[in-house]
Amino acid sequence: MRNQTTESSVLASWVLAVYRAIQSYGVDPDPLLQRAGIDKSLLNQHQARIPSVKTNRLWQYAVEETRDPLIGARVPDYMTISTLYAVDAAAQASATFREMLQCSCRFSRIVTTAVELHLEEHDGNGHLVFKKCGDVPLCNEAVDSFMFVIFVTLNPILQMLNSSHCFYLDVKVTRPQLPDNRLYEDTFSCPVHYGCEDNAMTVNLDLLDIPLPGANPTFTQFSEEMLVSYLCRIQDQDIEMKVRGAIMDSISAQCLSKEHVANRMNTSVRNLTRKLSEVDLTFNQLVDSIRQEKAISLIKQIDLCLAEIAFQLGFVDANSFIRAFRRWTGMTPGHYRKSLAGH
Repeated sequence: MRNQTTESSVLASWVLAVYRAIQSYGVDPDPLLQRAGIDKSLLNQHQARIPSVKTNRLWQYAVEETRDPLIGARVPDYMTISTLYAVDAAAQASATFREMLQCSCRFSRIVTTAVELHLEEHDGNGHLVFKKCGDVPLCNEAVDSFMFVIFVTLNPILQMLNSSHCFYLDVKVTRPQLPDNRLYEDTFSCPVHYGCEDNAMTVNLDLLDIPLPGANPTFTQFSEEMLVSYLCRIQDQDIEMKVRGAIMDSISAQCLSKEHVANRMNTSVRNLTRKLSEVDLTFNQLVDSIRQEKAISLIKQIDLCLAEIAFQLGFVDANSFIRAFRRWTGMTPGHYRKSLAGH
């Protein structure tokens, strides 16, 4: 079991797939990220992590803007080879479906620490159960995306086996029943039960130990070693992401200081400094990094004057911002804007 005191988080590359899914509706995801308090620059840092409370907000805004309560089901269409940080690759090289699902269970925390997958066997069937971790609720859209990713991962192998037996026997979800239920039913080709206490898939136990054609024990071992190594680093990364989030919120509220950030995190300045030093970071390094990332984004908005950008970044005046920007980029904000206009 993971440490319950650690804030649950989601892999940034997974959130990038959500971002692309939102784009597919013709909706600009950037304002939604900003409202959710998510730093867009993190989406291209595939090992970075984003607090689950913020990704839940992003799902909420995505449903509101796209008007599609099943937008989570579209996430698999926008995954790339790096979206799941090799979890899917390790799973697909497994020798049997049982090993495949067990691999997904062991490493599901890489994708999100808000939920744990468990493969249980009872009543003559297998049950892949989604168990919530911590205090952050599982939002319906996140569960949808997780279930449909599992389907997309397993489906090519099921098609190669060409078995006459059904793999999925039923699906249980906590989400309420929708006016149009066909997507779940058409995808899994089995009964779907809504408004349940838990999210789970019941699978055919007789198919779990059939040898799979793509088995590659050497690749599986190599992938799992890499995944175990990353799991060991998750707690430290969660600490960094939590501090980053507190800094970003404090900048927006125009009250940035180490004392204020420590108070937001319900800790002392000394403890905050110690935790950051354990991952070779300082408070000032994170502040400078976040300001630089936000500055590059804001400077592209030509309707914003330098004084307003300086204010949004928590600088005392525009001159302080200009000096910092020159240090980051080697040019003034004005020259940087002119360089953008030339492209």
